[in-house]
Amino acid sequence: MHQTVRPPSLLSRRMLALFTAVILTLGLSLAAPTVSANAAASDIATILQQTNAARAKQGLPALKSNAAMNKVAQAWAAKMATDGYRHNPAYSTQIPTGWNSASENIAWNYTSSTVVAAWINSPGHYANIMRAGTDIGIGYYDDPDGGGRFFVQNFANYPAFTAAPTPKVAGTPRVGSTLTATPGTWSPAPDMLAYQWKRGGVAIPRATAKSYTVTAADVGTTLTFTVTVLKVGLPAVTKTSSATAKVTGRLTAAPVPRISGTVRVGQTLTATAGTWSPAPVALSYQWKRAGVAIIGATARTYVVRPTDADASVTVTVTGKKSGYSAVTRQSTSSVKAVGLVYRTCALLNAQYPHGVVKAGVTRDTVKGVKRAFTGAPYVSTALYLLNKSRDGDTDGIACE
Repeated sequence: MHQTVRPPSLLSRRMLALFTAVILTLGLSLAAPTVSANAAASDIATILQQTNAARAKQGLPALKSNAAMNKVAQAWAAKMATDGYRHNPAYSTQIPTGWNSASENIAWNYTSSTVVAAWINSPGHYANIMRAGTDIGIGYYDDPDGGGRFFVQNFANYPAFTAAPTPKVAGTPRVGSTLTATPGTWSPAPDMLAYQWKRGGVAIPRATAKSYTVTAADVGTTLTFTVTVLKVGLPAVTKTSSATAKVTGRLTAAPVPRISGTVRVGQTLTATAGTWSPAPVALSYQWKRAGVAIIGATARTYVVRPTDADASVTVTVTGKKSGYSAVTRQSTSSVKAVGLVYRTCALLNAQYPHGVVKAGVTRDTVKGVKRAFTGAPYVSTALYLLNKSRDGDTDGIACE
């Protein structure tokens, strides 16, 4: 049985190593044994807090509690209770790899509230606490057989990139479109960059370039781009872009519509949309006069209106399908609507209340005197020529 009459004891060890290859951090399978009630989480927290407080006084950053290193330290603290008070000869190979310096402090028969002060008062231990580092593992075991309390600190410095930007993705997430990722500028410069596109968070096979062409399998999902950066002497770092909007499909067939019928006032025109796919595709129509949408003209058929005379009439068809980008196609016909010949001004004025004027005429001539128009005559040279006989005063206005 261990005796507790010995005075408190301290030991320290430092180990430095430089690696010539990038090593990924791995978890350890060495499990810490069950500790007594005195070795509570609050004891570990006390040691960590006091250690970082001492570093803060010297302007040094806090050490991060490393779960894997805690297991190594705790296992050794328990092992000392049975195998004797000494340093762990293999701690540097048991803690996660990727460090460029590592060291160890051990102590016996202090308390969680006094051990850090004891280490600080010992030059070797103090040097380990103040050395450049990033991570710490802490072990504390109170021997239930009366062998005393055993403490372990494992320190490690894991170098890191000083600039590690999040990659960005440009492009439209639509089937057939190409997305391009920018990994950003890393510092120090990496030795290697590895890329991976993901669909809904799952890696897409063979999608390992900076660009990616969206496929039908992506419809309804979001895409991300992950870059893993490797450099000798630094742990690998992985960064993932923000997710794109949900991918939309692309209609594989969206034909240009055709118009049948005579483009003449009063005649009915019919739009033929053609076959859109993949079916079913919901189609909507919009008739236009000289490129401007005609209010209310949203059926497949359209009766040519008096106000269409001498203007081109076209139709657009828009196809919509859930999960797909809407597509709009416009007919190519540019035939201008032909007006009618009216037998009387009363009939003409029923459709064109202020008459019809040929292009270029800007004044109404009354008994040889040019005057401003009364109202706004309909401007159409073709319609005026059809009804020129209704221009009694030959001033270029029919039925003013």
